[in-house]
This record gives sequence, structure tokens and C-alpha cells, in this order.
Amino acid sequence: MLPFVFRFPVPDEQLYDVGNWHSPYLFLAFFQARIALFESFGVTQEILENNGLAIIAVHLESDYYVPLLKNDVVLIEITPCEVGRSSMVFSCRVYREEDQEKRLCAEGKTKQKLIDRNTKKSVELPEWIRNPLSELLKENSAAEHDT
Repeated sequence: MLPFVFRFPVPDEQLYDVGNWHSPYLFLAFFQARIALFESFGVTQEILENNGLAIIAVHLESDYYVPLLKNDVVLIEITPCEVGRSSMVFSCRVYREEDQEKRLCAEGKTKQKLIDRNTKKSVELPEWIRNPLSELLKENSAAEHDT
């Protein structure tokens, strides 16, 4: 299954006045990709909320290589690269959907933390989050060793 691919049409309202999609919005797209990844193994925002949990970004980084423009659709490959006690680190690689050469347009990492909605303090990842992420991490590690 690796990497998980999230399809994201570039929103018009996120374009610079010169017509390209800019880096700050990459982080929102990375976060949406993580939401879609979680939904792929049955963990929805509703389930998180019903369990009194939320996920926040605590570290973000990105590099932007190729302009993404109005009407572009991007594919974001998101892969867990670290699973901590209460945090998760994801690697994201961004490609233009119609690019047959699959040139990397941007990439980044996000560190996201699980918190208790009431106390706003970090809490340990429950097994229903930790186990699927750990499995993906193992698959990714095995795939890297095969290449």
C-alpha cells in the first residue's frame, strides 16, 4: 500500500497573485493527506472527537521546487516515518497528477501530536492509531531495503 496517495485539486483561493500555489498551503494539504490516510484504516475525525482526542501539528517543514498552478491537481504521497509515544512524523512528496515523468514539485515533513481535547496535553497513541501506523512504517522500511 505504500505510499498512500492523496489527490488534491489546487484551490483557486490559495494561489498567489502571480498564479502559483504557495508553500504555506502545502501544510494544510499535508494535514488533509494525513486525515485521508487515517480514514483509510478506519480512524475518522469523528472517531477522534468522540474519544476526546485531536491531532495538532507541532513541526512543519517543506521545500518547494516546481510551481503548481491554477487548475493543477497534485498527488501527495504520505508515508509515516516515525511513530512516537504521542507523536507521528510523516513524509510528504508532491507531484503534478498529469506529469508522466513524475517530477517532484515539493516535499516536506510534519510532526503531529495527539492531544486530549479537554486538557490540551499530549496523550499516548491508542493501539487503533499506533498499530496501523507501525505496520505502514514496517512496510516502508522493508520496501526501502528491497530497493
